[in-house]
Amino acid sequence: MHISREDTAKQFLNQERQSETVDLEPQDWELVVKCEEESVPVRCGWSEDGLEVSLEGKEEPLTISTDWRLGEPMMLADVDGREVAVQYEARRGRRLFLRHYGNKYEVVVYDPQSAELSRHIPRERLCELVEEEK
Repeated sequence: MHISREDTAKQFLNQERQSETVDLEPQDWELVVKCEEESVPVRCGWSEDGLEVSLEGKEEPLTISTDWRLGEPMMLADVDGREVAVQYEARRGRRLFLRHYGNKYEVVVYDPQSAELSRHIPRERLCELVEEEK
């Protein structure tokens, strides 16, 4: 059975919100996206076109346009001209658990001071520290 992303998004958007939404300024975000193979540091900031997301090792930042707020169950966004839907599953402290096309991602959110300090920690050690927080 094929269910379109739009239908899936509508189902989630019509549900009760899991928690209150929170306004955060994106320039205050420092994220680490945990994947099976490795953790990827991500930096966020505003541009004229919307939110710019820079991934470590990628020269050009991604431009993301969305009106999603933390706590809403489904994020619909335009990522460099491509529409995507990401399901927000849970939040535990600084950790967000997201799902996209069946893949589950754990995102760790840092405040600006922690983010600045984390830049001075070798990447391997940073990944170990993120694991220890669990």
